[in-house]
Amino acid sequence: MSIKIGKHEIAHPIIQGGMGLGISWDKLAGNVSLNGCLGVISSVGTGYYENLKFAKKSLDGRPYQSENFYSKEALFTIVQNARKICGDAPLGMNVMCAA
Repeated sequence: MSIKIGKHEIAHPIIQGGMGLGISWDKLAGNVSLNGCLGVISSVGTGYYENLKFAKKSLDGRPYQSENFYSKEALFTIVQNARKICGDAPLGMNVMCAA
């Protein structure tokens, strides 16, 4: 049994949940997609990626302010790295929006 989403087909009906703060980033999501399921990248806490490499400001070892906690540059890098792992396989992203 497979799942079809538009033109994409996922071989195994398994969708990995988007878990924040480094759990579902490039390595996990990319490998899940590579193996025929749907890997989901989390967009939460990307400022922590690669030991705060993309956070322009940090305080006490944590990204300081929202623009550093949610690093756009880190998220782009995470997606690029996941694509290096899974190629053109379907890949999802969990973007949390809370009021």
